Amino acid sequence: FLTEMDGFERREGVVVLAATNAPWDIDPALRRAGRFSDQVFVPPPDEEGRRQIFGIHTRNLPVGSDVALDELAKLTDGFSSADIKLICDEAAKIPWKESMQTGEKRDISLEDFKEVIAESRPSIDAWIKQAEKQLAGSDEQEIYDGLWKLVSQRKEAADPENAEIRKQLEYVKREIDVLTQKKATGEIPEEVYNSLLVEYQKQMISLEAKLKK
Repeated sequence: FLTEMDGFERREGVVVLAATNAPWDIDPALRRAGRFSDQVFVPPPDEEGRRQIFGIHTRNLPVGSDVALDELAKLTDGFSSADIKLICDEAAKIPWKESMQTGEKRDISLEDFKEVIAESRPSIDAWIKQAEKQLAGSDEQEIYDGLWKLVSQRKEAADPENAEIRKQLEYVKREIDVLTQKKATGEIPEEVYNSLLVEYQKQMISLEAKLKK
C-alpha cells in the first residue's frame, strides 16, 4: 500500500481522505509528509449538531407538537448520529405498539423520546475506554490532542465529583511548580518554601484519598 501511495502521480485538485476509529493502529509510516500527514479529529456532534440530526431523523415521522428538538439535543450529550437515529426509531415504535393493542393512533410524544433516552447510553463510551487504554502509554500523545480532550470530557460527565477533585489537584500541582520556581530564583527563603511545600503535599494527599473512594 505504501509503495502504491508513493507511486501516485501528482494530480491537481485531487484530495485523498481516509478515516479510522482506531488511529493508534495506524502505521506511523502512513503519517509521513506526502502521505496522510494532516490529521483531523472528528468529535461526536455538539448540541447544535444533535438538534439538526434529530431534525433529519424525525422529518418523516408523525411527531407531536410537544416534541422540542432543542430539549432532545440537551438530553443526548455524547450520543453519536447513529445513537440518535436509533433513539428516533425506538421512540416511533412506542405509539405503534400501543395502537396494536388499543386500535387508536397517536403521534410520537416527547415522553416517548425521553423514555428511550433514559434507557440508552452513548455508544461512544465503550470506545472512549478503549481509546484511553490504547493511548495511555503512547509516545505520540500530542497528535491525539483532540481525542484526549474528549476522553477527559466524558470522564468528567460520568463522574463530576471526581472531576472537580482532579481540577483541585491540578491547581495544587501548579502552585507547587510556581513555589519551586520562586525558590530557585531566590524570591522566597528556603524555610518558607519548605513550610508551604509541606502544606501543599498535605492537600494533595487529602485530595488523592478522596479520589480513591
